[in-house]
Amino acid sequence: MKRLVIAAVFALAVPSHAGVVTFNAVLTANGDETVGYELKEYFFNLYGVCGAAYEFVSDSVAAVAPVVPLPFQPTGGWLMHCHPRPGYERVSIAMVAATSDAFISYDGGGSREYPEAHYPGMESARDVWVAALGLAGPPEIDALPDLVQTDSYQPDSGRADSTIERQRYRPAPDGRELWYYKAVGMGHAWPSPTPSWGGLWRRFGKNNQDLDFADEAWTFFQRHVKR
Repeated sequence: MKRLVIAAVFALAVPSHAGVVTFNAVLTANGDETVGYELKEYFFNLYGVCGAAYEFVSDSVAAVAPVVPLPFQPTGGWLMHCHPRPGYERVSIAMVAATSDAFISYDGGGSREYPEAHYPGMESARDVWVAALGLAGPPEIDALPDLVQTDSYQPDSGRADSTIERQRYRPAPDGRELWYYKAVGMGHAWPSPTPSWGGLWRRFGKNNQDLDFADEAWTFFQRHVKR
């Protein structure tokens, strides 16, 4: 019987000053029957796709889905405090990056909230992970339907509308893959049909409302089965 384990990473809009990141949730299932549920909190000095992929790597985790993460990389200067465990290259990743993120600069360099930072850029981080996963060839690109035309905080983004481009790289022979979601005009937020509270917009920007990323992550996780 196949054993499916999924881990959804909710690194949401408000980073905790204590460095607490909630990884919610780890579910274990046999076939369609859910047999376990566990909510965990992990403490990191920094968090992002690196923390997701490295800290969760085990014989039972197949995929992670970080949202607006720090652009940690498995090698080089942005390895930071992350240290790959054996097997990290077998963990599939669905990653959301926002072009109007005031905390994590999409294009690299400093951000509004962290002007002294030297971010490598989210597309650069994507490319490093594509290589680490052993993937090749151009991705399949599709523009998701633009359902809401008022879901970008215009004073920051220069536009009233947020859209999402999904880039899906061809899976490796063993099934590992990377899906990259470029959220144009979105701030430091989680894509959801429900708008974020207006009191957050000035600092964090708006969330994209064209996609429920919780559903999207669930679909992604169901593609990955540990045998």
